[in-house]
Amino acid sequence: TLFGHQDAVAALDALSRECCVTAGGRDGTVRVWKIPEESQLVFYGHQGSIDSIQLINEEHMVSGADDGSVALWGLSKKRPLALQREAHGLRGEQGLEQPFWVSSVAALLNTDLVATGSH
Repeated sequence: TLFGHQDAVAALDALSRECCVTAGGRDGTVRVWKIPEESQLVFYGHQGSIDSIQLINEEHMVSGADDGSVALWGLSKKRPLALQREAHGLRGEQGLEQPFWVSSVAALLNTDLVATGSH
């Protein structure tokens, strides 16, 4: 059991036995767990619930959130390398628009190809 998130874990990914990454859902954090050391790195960058995560390679990951943003992370940084707000645009009546929630992300391992889906 890995402790640290303050709310339900919404997504999980792993590339090896030594490292896994989790998206914390409503607690707004992404955590990278170093399994042998029983340690973790905590990343902040989205404004909303982080509901999807995917490792791209040993150094990068991508995440999506209900605030409509998609973030590219470097595992050596605590903040996103790039953040695309309103990645899927806005919905709702004028003046009451809300971003489409980015509910899924996928990446082709060791490439620059990333896909996202919204709800």
